[in-house]
Amino acid sequence: MRDFIHHIANFRLWVLALLMFFIYSNLEAQDESKFINQKTIGGFISTGLPLYRLEEGTQYQPLIIGGALHLPFYQTKGRFNIALDLAPQIGFVPYQNGMEYEFGLNFIFSFGFQVGENSILSANVGTGPHYITAAINRQASGFIFSDHFNIAYKKKINTWQLGFTAGIRHISNAGFEEPNLGIENIGLGVSYAKFINKRIKHD
Repeated sequence: MRDFIHHIANFRLWVLALLMFFIYSNLEAQDESKFINQKTIGGFISTGLPLYRLEEGTQYQPLIIGGALHLPFYQTKGRFNIALDLAPQIGFVPYQNGMEYEFGLNFIFSFGFQVGENSILSANVGTGPHYITAAINRQASGFIFSDHFNIAYKKKINTWQLGFTAGIRHISNAGFEEPNLGIENIGLGVSYAKFINKRIKHD
């Protein structure tokens, strides 16, 4: 468990390094006409399918609703780009005949490849501070980090974008409070977004 927590801490350091690189990279102008370079703003909904039952005999299965601002790192003339997504979100968690909640902000790094004129495949890694209200035997309530890795497919439809994601999600508090065994889910989601660039190239 200590090794796992160490790997999670290293992962969050890499996310911080990528965030600093993003800030530096965006000092340069971008070619915003290509699909892979386009900024978007939109929303998403996802669910976390439980991998196991909790000690209490129930499951932790959040329904998460949020927004996303998608900001490409740099100008590219090719098909590959890296982007930062800022994703505020709130989760609704049915738990022990009641409703618990989690909310927070994720910083997501998207490594995207344009596979067609109107399609993108991306691998996404992210983390961010969250707060959960549920008091669970394996995870203390309060401040946590929400980490995830997923694969996404995005389809351009005129000036809109439709997306689908699948991946794994882990929440824990980096050892700030016990218990801190963490909770994992398989995440499935759909998203929509509107292009906010000044100009859009129609392929």
